[in-house]
Amino acid sequence: MFQDSNGLSEEERKLQEERKKKIRKRLIAAAVVEVCILMMMSYAWYYYLSHRKVYSGERDVMSPYYLYLVEPNGTDALNLTVGNLHPGETKQIIVGVCNKEPGGESTSYEIGKDSKFNYEFELAYTQNLPVNYIVYELTETQEDAAGNITVEWSDGNQTIQKQFTKTALTPKGDSESISKKNNEEMYGEKVSTTVNQGKYDIYDKAANGNAFDLTTTVATDGTVGFDLDYYMIEINWQDGINFSDYLKETDLVYVIVKAMQLEPEEAATAETTP
Repeated sequence: MFQDSNGLSEEERKLQEERKKKIRKRLIAAAVVEVCILMMMSYAWYYYLSHRKVYSGERDVMSPYYLYLVEPNGTDALNLTVGNLHPGETKQIIVGVCNKEPGGESTSYEIGKDSKFNYEFELAYTQNLPVNYIVYELTETQEDAAGNITVEWSDGNQTIQKQFTKTALTPKGDSESISKKNNEEMYGEKVSTTVNQGKYDIYDKAANGNAFDLTTTVATDGTVGFDLDYYMIEINWQDGINFSDYLKETDLVYVIVKAMQLEPEEAATAETTP
C-alpha cells in the first residue's frame, strides 16, 4: 500500500485535503459575514447621524413643566380630608391646581422660555356609599351675588377672602366605560370578584369649552409668573337613603391632575425662508 512521508495512505491524504478545503471555505464565509455585519453597523450609524436633525434639530423643544395640587392659598400642598358626612349634610372641598411648587420660590426652577400645557382633572372614588360627587369650576369675581362661593384663608396676621362663581362640569366620554377599562387594567382576571372598585370621572374642558391649561411666563427681569386654577368638589347623600345601612362603610376619594404632553411643533418655516 502506498504511504506518503507522514505515513498516510493515498486515500487518507485525499480525505485530509478535503477537510482542509472545507475549513478554508468556512473561514472565508465567516469573514464575509463579519464584513457584512460591520458594513451594516456602519450604515446604520451613518443613517442615524445623517437623519438625526430630522427628528430633533428641526423641532422646538418644550421646556419642563410642573403640576401641583394646592390649598386655596396657592402655597401649601393640598390636604384632602372629607371626614364624616352626616345625613342631610353637604361637603364642599376647594382644590387648587398650580404650576408652582407649594412653598417654593418663583425662581426655584430654571425656565428657558414661556410654556403652556393642557391638563386633565380626575376624581377617582369607590362606591361603598350612595353619595353624589360633583366637580365645579370656580371663577374669581368681584361681585357679591347670591350663589357665589366665598373662600378664605389665613395669610400671616390677616385673613384673605375671595369670591367665586361656580359652574358644574361634565366628565368627558363615558365614565362607566372608562372606569371599567381602568379597573380591568388594575385587577386583571380578578376584576369580576373584586369589591371596592373605583369610579373615574375625568374632566378636560372648562365651562367655556376650552381645554384646561396652565401658563408659565417669564418677564424681562427674570420674574416668573404662574397660574392657579380653582375647583370645588361637592359631596352629598343621594335621595331616599336609609343611613343606618351605611354606618360602617367608607369611601376612598382621590384627586388627580395629569399634564397632557403636547407633541412639539415643527419649527416655523418663515424664519428660514429668504
